[in-house]
Amino acid sequence: MNNQLGIDVGTANTRICAKGEGILLRAPSVIAVRKESHAILATGLEAKQMIGRTPHSVLAERPIRGGAVVDIELASLMLGDFLGRLGATSVFRRPTVTACIPCGAGETAKCALEDACFEAGAGNVALVEKPMAAAIGAGIRVASPLGGVLVDIGAGTTSVAVISHGGVVVSGVSRKAGDAFTEAIIEYLAKEHFILVGESTAESVKYSIGSLSDTPDTRKLEIMGKSTQMGGACRVYVSAAMLREALIEPANILINTIRKALEETPPELSSDITKYGLLLSGGGSLLHGLPEYIASTLGLRTSLSAHPRDDVCLGLAAILGGGPEMSRYLVYRSR
Repeated sequence: MNNQLGIDVGTANTRICAKGEGILLRAPSVIAVRKESHAILATGLEAKQMIGRTPHSVLAERPIRGGAVVDIELASLMLGDFLGRLGATSVFRRPTVTACIPCGAGETAKCALEDACFEAGAGNVALVEKPMAAAIGAGIRVASPLGGVLVDIGAGTTSVAVISHGGVVVSGVSRKAGDAFTEAIIEYLAKEHFILVGESTAESVKYSIGSLSDTPDTRKLEIMGKSTQMGGACRVYVSAAMLREALIEPANILINTIRKALEETPPELSSDITKYGLLLSGGGSLLHGLPEYIASTLGLRTSLSAHPRDDVCLGLAAILGGGPEMSRYLVYRSR
């Protein structure tokens, strides 16, 4: 394996690529450990399936929240396990890792991510702004003088970047992203149907019948959870039309983030954006009807990337294999 790795450590999922080898690992950003010893029990999908189902002695946790490392120890254990699966680290092997950081992240967030990568086994760490990596992976010609807008909707953050001449001209970040739609479904079901569901159930509902489309949608889904009135298990039927009202609020907050970035964009680039529109990336952009809702609200053509979940990691792979001209996007830190 090449000794140069790219890691997209996301709130929901982590992806790892190697120079010249493409994406080698995709896994949920979740780890399960014993509380007292922090001995690893599971990572990735297996750990995600344990959330909400563990005994008191076991902790199943997402160490990345809002696009940032919130628990360095758990994050480093999780990343170390992922790298171990690939045979990327050993006593004699400490790879150079390029990791993504949300646009506008502070020094504390950068240091936390670096610490997690170093403790996971990296010998050197380079950081690159996530929107730039996503834009490259999505196929935006970032070196062009024409203005391009990349809206990266992850699980924990939404990043808006107006890109021209190889740099981010204007950026905006919001904590409302894919998880906000999931949380809206949880709140809606509790308030309107008196049923409590967990994060995984709400996420499944979101991808099954969640939609912002204004066309008639008669799809219904049976949902099982815990009654807030009786305390026992119960089931309800919910339609896509019902859920739409719950999803509009977080969608409008997301749109306000885009609008604010556009308002700060220089006039010369605004004309390009009016002509070419917006490009959506990230797993959160896959909510049914979201591109059309953004387009109708902002009056701008809005399209979805061909591979929204993988754009950031594909961008990292392109940066790693792009030679000296791509090195300007990196900031190296070593120990």
